[in-house]
Amino acid sequence: MKFSSKQRGAALIIALMVVSIVAMLAITLGNDFLVISKRVQHQLYSQQAYTYLYGAEGFARKWLLDDIAEDNASDSAFDRWNTAIDIPTEQGILSGQLIDLQGRINLNDLMATPKKGYSEAQKRFIRLLQTLELKQPLDQLAAEEVCNALIDWLDVNDTETIPGGAESLFYNESEPYTRAANQAMVRVSELRLIKGVDEELLAALRPNVTVWPIGGGGVLNINTAPLKVLQSLNAENSLQPLSEIDAQYIVEQRESQEGLEDDSIFKQGSFKEVKINTDGLGYTSDYFMLSMETLFVDQWFRLYSVLYRNSETKTIRVIARNKRDSF
Repeated sequence: MKFSSKQRGAALIIALMVVSIVAMLAITLGNDFLVISKRVQHQLYSQQAYTYLYGAEGFARKWLLDDIAEDNASDSAFDRWNTAIDIPTEQGILSGQLIDLQGRINLNDLMATPKKGYSEAQKRFIRLLQTLELKQPLDQLAAEEVCNALIDWLDVNDTETIPGGAESLFYNESEPYTRAANQAMVRVSELRLIKGVDEELLAALRPNVTVWPIGGGGVLNINTAPLKVLQSLNAENSLQPLSEIDAQYIVEQRESQEGLEDDSIFKQGSFKEVKINTDGLGYTSDYFMLSMETLFVDQWFRLYSVLYRNSETKTIRVIARNKRDSF
């Protein structure tokens, strides 16, 4: 059978189309295989990296238990738990630090609102806000407005706290749309959802606040509180922060004594006149955050773990973990 030139041309075109389709399929399958292969490889690296990070919790547990064994009357930066982790691995490095969460102001303590005026925890938050180094520092009124917005975020009612409070009416009209949580916070990053809090303010607050224990409670450990948290202390009738000089004096005293054990420091020197309100202050801690990171095959992995230490039963429990956000 003889084929015409037109038939031969059509056959050639069809053959070329088949070859092109096969080539395209091969390229597509090859690309898909590379993508899947990379994804699987990343998952394997991720699993190995987090195995290292979870393993680091063992170091934290040991140091916290060792601290119990030493029977210290206080928890301070001089204790065994305050040891930096810096361990080389086959793939990179593992590093981190235990942080005393009770050296920070617990935002969930702001939930308890007295019938009149501010609670001492709320007053401390207002004072803290005024100490932060911002492009436009907050004065007392601006600090009260942020505090009141946070109180409204936490409380269960729908009544705005004056001045500056915000409830459903405000959040229903906000962009993006949200609503007041009306419950305890579980992450510090929730602050970004609250009226008056931007990225700059959130970044300045992070080293000074926490949300553990959930629901509030516990004490503010003077031995591990940063300078600005110490400035949040003052007399009961003042919403102004403590002077940096007085706060620095507390730092110097706790360092010279390797940890304060009682409130006698607030009964001497200039503090006799200031009359610091010591409600809710303490010198030991139960809640710690292990902040860890590891460099694994040119990629950083992070893990934040909250550890609860029960000194009576001599046990340590990991009660929360997060791979992206601190507590």
